[in-house]
Amino acid sequence: MKYALVITLLLGACVVTWLGYTSFLMPESEAQSSWFQRSGSISMVLVLIADALLVSKATSVFPGDQTVVIDSPSKKEQFIFQLLTVIALVFTALSTVISGYGDILWIYT
Repeated sequence: MKYALVITLLLGACVVTWLGYTSFLMPESEAQSSWFQRSGSISMVLVLIADALLVSKATSVFPGDQTVVIDSPSKKEQFIFQLLTVIALVFTALSTVISGYGDILWIYT
């Protein structure tokens, strides 16, 4: 599968955020709100790596007008690429918000 690493990174970002929310492996000296906020930072790193991998494949999935294409991608592959790109964009925004305001969000949950 061409996008296995991207999918793994995006799922890893979800798992890290969930584990931060449930205070998994939290040190005793750490506040729960701060631990959740840190999980947003870790998930942001994972999502940005996934974003970089998707950007590196963008020209092969959607070649330009002047590009000679020998083996063009199928519509299904283009759809999967677009779907993963949208998911990565949403995860990037969510992890940025959690990273910046996770301690405040924790108070209201």
